[in-house]
Amino acid sequence: MGVKTSDLCLMKLILSGTKSYGAETMTVTYADPDNDNGSPREQTTRYNQDFSWQVEIDSFVQDIILNRPIKSGCSDDALKIMELVYKIYQSDLEWAKKYNI
Repeated sequence: MGVKTSDLCLMKLILSGTKSYGAETMTVTYADPDNDNGSPREQTTRYNQDFSWQVEIDSFVQDIILNRPIKSGCSDDALKIMELVYKIYQSDLEWAKKYNI
């Protein structure tokens, strides 16, 4: 069974170094309303390790050691991330009203 446009993907992708936000998972739900009797098949993948921080730090250190321009993790990246987070908060009208943003 391939993924169709009617399939649903539910992701819980917050993972910190301390795992204080819980496990990082991705659940794909394969809905087939004509045949699943209201109980669609789900497949959950759990990601127990996150190497992205180490890869980014290693790259940053090598850029400094080799006197190269910083490729990722610079202040421009931080600003772009904060702008994205702000837009996400604004998209929740109840939250935006509560915090006056």
